[in-house]
Order: sequence, then structure tokens, then C-alpha cells
Amino acid sequence: MKTNVLLWTSAGIYFGLALFSLLSLIWWSDYTGRPLGASVFFSALFLASMGVFLGFAALRARKGSLLWMRVLAISGGMFAGIAALGSWEAALVFAVPLAIAAFALWRSGMLPNSAPHRDGREALHAGQPSSAPARGRER
Repeated sequence: MKTNVLLWTSAGIYFGLALFSLLSLIWWSDYTGRPLGASVFFSALFLASMGVFLGFAALRARKGSLLWMRVLAISGGMFAGIAALGSWEAALVFAVPLAIAAFALWRSGMLPNSAPHRDGREALHAGQPSSAPARGRER
């Protein structure tokens, strides 16, 4: 599969989110003025692990793996939905890289919608004329 810049961008945003959540542990006491608690520590570790996992899934989906495309779509959508319970800003942080990855997969034709037809014809790609004869014009 060819390299897709948008999928690299999506993976980079997820990896950046993971790095940011780990760096927030360093600056926590300076920013809030209170000591770092166990709940904040484990929440930041969870966010970092999800960022790394979703970034890895985007990189694997870039190579055309249908399994990793599904993993990225399901876990990314679920994580954005869970973040929406907190606030719409948090949901936006996780939904933007997922939307970028979905657009990149759709644009490159790697989504399952590009499967061949039942009669053996290949799926129609954008800008290609249909290879099937029109009804009534067989002559």
C-alpha cells in the first residue's frame, strides 16, 4: 500500500496526545498547586496508553490491514464517545484524529466498500467509467 500522509497525521496526533498526557504528570503540581494523586496518575497513564494504542492502530491500518481498520474505528469511536461524557472539548480531541484517519482510508479506497461486485467486475473507483454495458445498448 502507498503511504498516506493523512494516516501519518492521525497517528502523530494520537502519539502527541500520549506524550502530552505523560508530560502533564511532570507539570501537575506546578499547574494545580496540589500534590499528584493516584487517580490523576492512573488517568494520565490510561490516556497515554490509549493514545499509543490508537496511533499504532492508525499506522497498521495504513498498511491495509482490515483488522486494524476495524480496531481503529471501534476503539477510536468508543473512546471519543466516552470522552464526550466529560465534555465536548474532550470528545473533539479524540474525534478529530479518528475523522482524519477515516477520511484517509475512504480517500485511498481501502474501506470495505471497494469490494468487487458479485458478477466479478471490479468496484468502480472515482473518475473511472463503468465497464458494464448499459441496458439496451448491447449492439
